[in-house]
Amino acid sequence: MYRVYHLTDKEKDKIVKIRWDGDTHYYDVFETQEEYAAEQKRLDEINAEYEKNKEYYLKNCKGGTY
Repeated sequence: MYRVYHLTDKEKDKIVKIRWDGDTHYYDVFETQEEYAAEQKRLDEINAEYEKNKEYYLKNCKGGTY
């Protein structure tokens, strides 16, 4: 099933980005390219931290039962 997102009049001349977190779609609306870049940097930092923690967990996982 596909969902169509229609821009509102407030969003028409702005930067709109869709992102998926595995459960929910988010529609982010940015006024300027700088605001978009700052949000992308924040999301990249979160993803880098996640990947680091995932790598550490997989490296140190003993495979035992809990």
